[in-house]
Amino acid sequence: GRLNAAAPNRGPIPTGGIFQNHTAAILDGKAGLCASAPATLHQFPVCTVKSKKKALLLVKLIPPTAIALISFICFVVTILKRRQAQAAPCYKETMKRVSYGDIVKATNWFSPVNKISSGRTGSIYIGRFQFNTDLVAVKLFHLEENGARDSFVTECEVLRNTRHRNLVKAVTVCSTMDLENNEFKAIVFDFMANGSLDMWVHPKLHHNSPKRVLSLGQRLRIAMDVALALDYMHNQLTPPLVHCDLKPGNVLLDYDMTARVGDFGSARFLSSVPGSPEDLVGVEGTIGYIA
Repeated sequence: GRLNAAAPNRGPIPTGGIFQNHTAAILDGKAGLCASAPATLHQFPVCTVKSKKKALLLVKLIPPTAIALISFICFVVTILKRRQAQAAPCYKETMKRVSYGDIVKATNWFSPVNKISSGRTGSIYIGRFQFNTDLVAVKLFHLEENGARDSFVTECEVLRNTRHRNLVKAVTVCSTMDLENNEFKAIVFDFMANGSLDMWVHPKLHHNSPKRVLSLGQRLRIAMDVALALDYMHNQLTPPLVHCDLKPGNVLLDYDMTARVGDFGSARFLSSVPGSPEDLVGVEGTIGYIA
C-alpha cells in the first residue's frame, strides 16, 4: 500500500527513506513541493537551486563593476566634449546669410537717421531685418580708406576665435558687391540698447545721450565686466589677444547695463615666439584710447 509521507508543504522533496520509492509516498495536495531532478516525480516542477556562494560573489562584484563602468562612460563623454569644443568654431557656418539688399533695407538705405556713429574706417547703423524683429547694429566699412580692409579681416578673425559674455557678439558677416559693382563689407552685431560708456561718462559730447547718470554700483559693475573681458583676452586665449584701442567709446552697454568690449579692428593676436613681428606693437589706437 501507499503511505501518506510526512513531507514538507513547500520546498524540495526529500530523496531518502520512503521517498526513494515514488509509488509508496502520497504527496497529493502539496503543490508547493518540487523535484530535485527532472527524471523524478514528473508531476512536480524541478527545483531551482541557488548557490549562496554565487550570490555572495555577485553581491561583491556588481558594485565595483558598476562604478568602473560609470567612470569609464564619464571619461569617454568628457574626452568627446573636449574634442568637440576644440574642433567647433565659435560661430557656426550656419550663420544667417544676408545680402547687400537686406542690409540696405534694414538700414533704410543707410539713412543718416539710422547712423549711430562714424569713424575713419567705418560707420555703424541701427537697423532691423525683415526676417527678424530684433534690432541690429550694422558696421559698414569704408573700404576707400587705408587700413579699412585689414580692419575688417582682423575683426572677423577676432569674432571667429572668441566667445565671452563681455565681448560683442556678431550676428553675421556680409562680403559682396554693391549695386555699382563696388566691394562691400559689413558686420552685423547685436544691438546694444544703452549705447557706449562714453555716452554716459561724457553726455555733453553726444546729442542722443541718456539723461541719467551712472551710479557707483553701475560703474563698479562696468569696470568688473571690462576687467573680465581683458582677463579672457590676455590670459585665457591662445594666443593672447590685445585690443589696442580700448576706450569708453568701445565699451558698449546691453539692455541690462552689462558691458561688452567691441571694435576689434586694431586688435592683435600675440605670437608665442618671442621677438616675432606680431609682438612689435607701435603707435596704436584712436583718440580716447586708454593706453
